[in-house]
Amino acid sequence: MPGQLAVPYDIPRGCAAGYMPEMNVLCALDDHSTQSDQPIMKHVRVTIVPAGAPA
Repeated sequence: MPGQLAVPYDIPRGCAAGYMPEMNVLCALDDHSTQSDQPIMKHVRVTIVPAGAPA
């Protein structure tokens, strides 16, 4: 997801948070809640690297 800005927040170590629809690219199209028909975003592994660094 190039072009996104990582900002520190007071959340538990090892956790990340983001907004939809920007974060939708991190989950499969068919991975959604049958109750709300919204993407399921729990347990998605992410790696945050400085701009210009190899991912």
